[in-house]
Amino acid sequence: MHIEEKFSLKWLVIVFFTFLLVYQSEVSAEDNVSQKIISEAESHLGTPFFSGGDSPEGFNGSGFVYYVYRNSTDIYVPRYLSEQWDIGQEVERSALQPGDVVFFSNTYKEGISHNGIYLGDNQFIHVTTSKGVAIDSFDDSEYWESKYTGAKRYDNLAIDLTESPIAKEAIELLGTPYKSGGDTSSGFSSYGFIEYVFQKAEDIYIPSTRDNQWKAGEKVLRENLQPGDIIFFSNTYKSGLSHNGVYLGNHQFAHVTTSEGVTIDYLDQNSYYNERYTGARRYGSLKPDTDDVAAIEAINLVGSPYKSGGESPSGFDSSGFIEYVFQNGSDTLVPRKREDQWLVGEKVEKENLQPGDVVFFSDTYKPGIYIGKDQFVHVTTSSGVTIDYIDKNNYYRSKYTGAKRYDNLQLEVSDPVGELAISLIGSPYLSGGDSPEGFSSYGFIKYLFNESKGIVLPTSRDDQWKLGDDISKEDLKPGDVVFFSNTYKEGLSHNGIYLGQDQFAHVTTSAGVKVDYLDKNAYYSSRYTGARRYSDMQIQAVNDVTTEALSHLGAPYKSGGESIDGYDSSGYIQYVFQTVLETAIPRTTADQWKTGEEVSEDLQPGDVVFFSNTYKEGISHNGIYLGNDQFIHVTTSDGVVIDYLNKSNYYSSKYTGARRFNGLEIVAENPITKEAMNLIGSPYESGGEGPEGFNSSGYIQYVFEKAADIYIPRYTEDQSAVGETILLENLKPGDVVFFENTYKEGISHNGIYLGQDQFAHVTTSDGVTIDYLKKSNYYSSKFAYAKRYDELKLQLDIPIVSVAASYIGVPYELGTERMPDFFDCSSFVQHVLNEVYDVYLPRTSTDQWEVGEPVEKAELQPGDVVFFSDTYQPGISHNGIYVGNGQIIHANGQAGEVSVGYLDHNSYYSPKYTGSKRYNLENETTTNNIVTEAKRYLGVPYLSGGSTPEGFNASGYVQYVYAQNNIVLPNYGSQQIDIGTHVDKESLQPGDLVFFEGNYIHPGIYVGNNEFIHVTETYGVYISNLDESNYWAPKYKEARRIIE
Repeated sequence: MHIEEKFSLKWLVIVFFTFLLVYQSEVSAEDNVSQKIISEAESHLGTPFFSGGDSPEGFNGSGFVYYVYRNSTDIYVPRYLSEQWDIGQEVERSALQPGDVVFFSNTYKEGISHNGIYLGDNQFIHVTTSKGVAIDSFDDSEYWESKYTGAKRYDNLAIDLTESPIAKEAIELLGTPYKSGGDTSSGFSSYGFIEYVFQKAEDIYIPSTRDNQWKAGEKVLRENLQPGDIIFFSNTYKSGLSHNGVYLGNHQFAHVTTSEGVTIDYLDQNSYYNERYTGARRYGSLKPDTDDVAAIEAINLVGSPYKSGGESPSGFDSSGFIEYVFQNGSDTLVPRKREDQWLVGEKVEKENLQPGDVVFFSDTYKPGIYIGKDQFVHVTTSSGVTIDYIDKNNYYRSKYTGAKRYDNLQLEVSDPVGELAISLIGSPYLSGGDSPEGFSSYGFIKYLFNESKGIVLPTSRDDQWKLGDDISKEDLKPGDVVFFSNTYKEGLSHNGIYLGQDQFAHVTTSAGVKVDYLDKNAYYSSRYTGARRYSDMQIQAVNDVTTEALSHLGAPYKSGGESIDGYDSSGYIQYVFQTVLETAIPRTTADQWKTGEEVSEDLQPGDVVFFSNTYKEGISHNGIYLGNDQFIHVTTSDGVVIDYLNKSNYYSSKYTGARRFNGLEIVAENPITKEAMNLIGSPYESGGEGPEGFNSSGYIQYVFEKAADIYIPRYTEDQSAVGETILLENLKPGDVVFFENTYKEGISHNGIYLGQDQFAHVTTSDGVTIDYLKKSNYYSSKFAYAKRYDELKLQLDIPIVSVAASYIGVPYELGTERMPDFFDCSSFVQHVLNEVYDVYLPRTSTDQWEVGEPVEKAELQPGDVVFFSDTYQPGISHNGIYVGNGQIIHANGQAGEVSVGYLDHNSYYSPKYTGSKRYNLENETTTNNIVTEAKRYLGVPYLSGGSTPEGFNASGYVQYVYAQNNIVLPNYGSQQIDIGTHVDKESLQPGDLVFFEGNYIHPGIYVGNNEFIHVTETYGVYISNLDESNYWAPKYKEARRIIE
């Protein structure tokens, strides 16, 4: 064979198999579509006939075909029989495939009158008046065979949604209802539908009326129609142009009808639309194409509503829209009024328009922003921000007046004051305001310089005028402050920040922070008074004291105030130094004058300056020196404010001297003093024991528990009775100092010694505060003694103490069975002893009192259980675990949790102490003892809940027998089955526990010879055979060995 022949044969084989693969793929896809059609059709078998019906509530023939295709394929067939016959490919009878539509003639009327869907094997599914949706066969019905007329296949009608985003968007809106004039997805008119689809799919803004839509875009011949073109119809519901839709391809178009909303129809096959077709337009060339930031910002705002006087996206008027767009799109500040907008910028001829130019129209100078392609964005009262055409719209063409370009208005502000001012544009006006929540004109100036340069200016406009360098108008620079007179009152009355390019930022009552022009605005140019430049006036916070002091600038005055809610002068001094240095400074101005080191000259930032004879004779006022002749202090009118020391005639005449408070700092030497100081400022609360409020003893208890895990009694008197007594000369930080005869006789108050003669404590007026011990005449006279609590730390090296302490804080719940998430007193004792010693105590404190060995109070050891009577009920009613050092850990109903208490220093529990028990932790019991004890009670009757020889239930009997041998078991069979070790049935020994399942776990005691002793309701204590009992043998579940 020649090489050429081999080569040809090789390629023939490749082509053949390629064709086979493609054919099989196409056949598979067709089969899949056919199967979906058939599956959908058969799912409606039995649905009744309904004249005109096209939903599962009821079908007629064509409505059934229409519904099935719509819900199973991407093929949109017409609604009516005649139209379904007019479309698709004709199919020979011999070539019928599942999914083809078969047609019949002369059924109930002449001509094509019925159809159905072919299923294969000569069967078809259709709708009859008698059976509804049903299947018939040509083979079995001469009637349908004789009426058969032809068949259609609709594969060629599928719409390719990849060709046009417009067509795809139109189809996604199918079923949206009709709404007169509607242009949103809640309801459409025909032209509103067109407008919405183009905007949503392609960001193309076309005219909002059908007539203007006809005028815009590119004309398209019918033979050149493409998906996404708009087709127009005339003489539908009125004469002339009256309807339009989106062409989808395959002679189909999407449009809006009053009855169906957004739907699909055929152009050529539907005689109604075919006859009324008028023309088509293509709008691709109308899409805005610009990178101008103002034009882009304007387009992004399309759809924002109209609002009279509005200047934000929540609502615009025409000039407010222009101002907003340029300010946010290009940082260009333009005047607010449209007549002023017309006065600024560079004039542009119509033929030279560029995107971003501002176009104006006559009579009202109504402006808009040009975006190219004859389109501009503007505001109308009816549509809000919208797009229209200049020349293609007769109205706007006739009103066009001119255009302006604002490139030369863009500010390039490098001064930090100006930059901050611009960032605050739009902040509201507030009388006296000096923050972004609201500004007055002078408060705005003060805020800008303080925030951007650290320059603190006076609060009043008149004082601002007195400071800084006088600047002539021709020498103005960005950041200078311009002043105006005779605005709302005579004399100096307004000021603002110069930005450059004749513009300044200021505050008006109507617009808040805004920008205006200085010379181009007749109002402000006529009232201009002068300017000031504030340089080299910065206050530098050179240390922690001045930093903290400055942080309170503007805080209000409050008589007696000593917190951020309001200060008087000495309260402010105390707060600053206490916050920064954690130093106790006396509260009154006179006492502060006596504290610290006297400074006669060389004042330093952080020194405290004093003044005399202000509101009263003698030392009466003070403040903190900042440097540069400035000090910060509190006045009744302005709160915390900055003033000058020597440059002020008033304060220089009242100056008396200064003090330096260095060296008074407290160093937190240990966790106790650190925690004590962390809580300074916490409020007082009667009976309080947490940071939300303390009394004195609650504070002491909280600090020691939080900082050192040392649990001390709750009340001052009890706290004074424990720990090691310390003399005054031996005090160390962390010791607790006690005072007597404060608000009552005897020990009545305490605090935590911090060092440097200072202690932290709680007062009713100041909450947690610091005072002096020896330097205070009051506290030195009341001092009694001190206590050190190191020896009271829990002995966590002892296992029973460690485990009990691990549950501190677990919530209390009386009668709980939800251990260890909740405890009451007895379940806590039961759980801890079981966990540590594998001892099983009874559940209640009363029963726990009945077992174990009594222990004298003096002989108590960690792990012993202490009992109390008459707490919440008469008799033994509470218990806890002794942990040494006179302490117990118990589930305390009063505290609501597991907590540490004291046996002898608790006013509630100490008098109720009844005794203590120690439980045998070593098991010397033999199995013979168990069996002997068990058999002693043979014949004792059954008693529900019984656990004594008066009468037993099953678990109570087992518990009782073991208890007589000093082995404590839980109450219930469901608990008993979990103790001890597992034993296989064939390894059972006398004394082992055996368990059976039923409505509840039933226990018994193995006694040997395959027998066990237990309690039955019929015989009481009784012996049964494990294997021979038809009742008990199949219920056997488990065995456990308690005694090894």
